[in-house]
Amino acid sequence: MHSDIVDLRSFYSTTLGRLAERSITMALSSIWAVVPNERLVGLGYTLPWLERFGTDAERVFAFMPATQGAVVWPATGPTATALVFDEELPLVDASIDRMPLVHSLEHA
Repeated sequence: MHSDIVDLRSFYSTTLGRLAERSITMALSSIWAVVPNERLVGLGYTLPWLERFGTDAERVFAFMPATQGAVVWPATGPTATALVFDEELPLVDASIDRMPLVHSLEHA
């Protein structure tokens, strides 16, 4: 059974979810070098980390698998979310610099 967007959002709003988010953020911060003007695409439920690590990026997109569902992100401004199929990502070669995956490999 795949993780559902409603369940993921609910989990990350709990005390345990916030602790998990902070722990993952701390681990990523130690290895995530700032690359000005990078093109960043997150696959899965990456919203907490795109908001944290995408501040210096040229562009940031959240690709959410069709089996998971999607939410509008960011809350204000133009949406940067796309509902995608894992096998058919709408990207051309060399179009992004980094792609963090969160809740994307559990069912691969």
